[in-house]
Amino acid sequence: MPNIDFSQGYTSSFSLRPVDQSTWASGPSYAPVISASAELDATDEYPLLQAGSCEVTLDVADSFEEGFYRIEMEVEQDGTRELHPVVTLLMSSGSSSTDHSAQTASVTGYSVLKPAADRLMLTGTYAPKGCDGAAYAAGLLRECIPAPVSVEGSFTLDEHAVFGSGVSYLQAAWTVLKAADWCIRILGDGTVHIAPKPSEATFMLDGEGRHHLMPGADMTYDLSEVPNRYFAVDGDDVGIAVNDQDGSRTSISARGRYVDYIDDSPVKVGGETMTNYAKRKLEEMSTVTREWNYTREYVPDLVPFDLVAGSVPEFGMSGAFRVIKQSIDCGKGVTVSETLGQETKEYTA
Repeated sequence: MPNIDFSQGYTSSFSLRPVDQSTWASGPSYAPVISASAELDATDEYPLLQAGSCEVTLDVADSFEEGFYRIEMEVEQDGTRELHPVVTLLMSSGSSSTDHSAQTASVTGYSVLKPAADRLMLTGTYAPKGCDGAAYAAGLLRECIPAPVSVEGSFTLDEHAVFGSGVSYLQAAWTVLKAADWCIRILGDGTVHIAPKPSEATFMLDGEGRHHLMPGADMTYDLSEVPNRYFAVDGDDVGIAVNDQDGSRTSISARGRYVDYIDDSPVKVGGETMTNYAKRKLEEMSTVTREWNYTREYVPDLVPFDLVAGSVPEFGMSGAFRVIKQSIDCGKGVTVSETLGQETKEYTA
């Protein structure tokens, strides 16, 4: 646990450090950081989860070497010093400017998962029925990326998951994991963690946590894309789930119409029937997210898919919330613009 209280005053400096791909440890400072930012986003269908950019100072004769780098923050508070990895990325530079004998290089950072997004499947590749889906997904990533990949638990695929030509290793890994509602999380040191979506809050918004929050929040809520009838089709095997539940705002009776979704590539897990699969997937798609966006102080290794909880009456927030997106700015310390989602089930299987 960090000894620094990031809700209180502290001094900081940032450095860019190369990562040894064989040990995944940071090397000595490569270059002073002028500015740096990162985007952490879990909203895409097959999310890369992280991206970023920075400006660094180099000697005028040097060129930036592509590789994995870690943006690290050295923090001092009341005599205590700590080093915190903010984000680890695959970085390259395409432009720079010079002034006297100093060069400023503009660096673009890509997720440590990018090599898995760049590597493509051949026709007929599949995850076999009966395999451990979590281990299979981890194996795909380990074939492509140098970052350590850990797996917390297991689940069994009840059907083959077949991948078409041109599907990336990352897409295939996400396809398998989503079949069991699992996720990938990337911590600041670039380590990759495969696990069920967290069910316990790692940060509390109220109590001491509210001191991290800055004034003001925005809220959005959209039910328009939620189906109320789900068809799962695999040849002659068809499963149908229908939302006609009382009190649901997306049910057939509430809307007065059908909103259909057809799934022609079902991946069943845990011995479920096609009908039970359809019910599970309709529940997932009917789990609607109310989103809040606010700005807060830095909290180490709080990343997309994590849960936060608590009550902030001035924001209209109460309960548990999942981290969806973050924009990280490295300046005088680290500030985070964060989007949280609170899930409401409009259909229960």
